[in-house]
Amino acid sequence: MFDYIDLRWRIRKFYDTNKAFANAINMSASTLSQKLQNRRDFTQSEIKTICETLEIGQNEIATYFFTPEH
Repeated sequence: MFDYIDLRWRIRKFYDTNKAFANAINMSASTLSQKLQNRRDFTQSEIKTICETLEIGQNEIATYFFTPEH
């Protein structure tokens, strides 16, 4: 399980809501919610799209997508 708190804050910084962000990356709000709650995994292509959309650098990917929950 991964901790997506930093990703959630980044989404809020660039977009006011998860729904607005989900629309921007062509994903349903429900699917995004499931992924942020560790019910479904992000695919590599989704991670790439999210990084491009939220201006996350390659050296930051682990922080946003692979930080273990405590």
